Amino acid sequence: MLLSFVDESNHGDFHGFAAVVADEHSTKSLTGTLNAIMRHAGVDWGLDCTTEFHAYPMFHGKEVWSAVPARARVGLFHKVVDAIVDEPVVLILRSVNETRLRERQTKNYYPSTSRRSKCVFNTSCSAWIGSLDGTPHTH
Repeated sequence: MLLSFVDESNHGDFHGFAAVVADEHSTKSLTGTLNAIMRHAGVDWGLDCTTEFHAYPMFHGKEVWSAVPARARVGLFHKVVDAIVDEPVVLILRSVNETRLRERQTKNYYPSTSRRSKCVFNTSCSAWIGSLDGTPHTH
């Protein structure tokens, strides 16, 4: 079984998402490594062991990360990235420029209802995930 962990970003006209796709063994191993990194950060910087690694607050020193110096935050970020790439996982990065997407949809007469847009998005995601685990894609 594959598991997918997805995060999205929205900055004006830019929309993107990243996903880590892993089997249950890699997920368990990665979770253990990330928990260990956070336990060490808790000892060093007083963070609660349930604190999540989110790039924006880490980079900008927001929320609980405000008590952690910039160099330490960068070091922790590197440890998190290293932990992810050390596991046999698939990383998916996708982005779209909203203005260009709307122009293309208008030119190709795509339906404009939000229900249809969600359906198209979900179908596309199912195709990606299906191609990752070898299962056939069905609508």
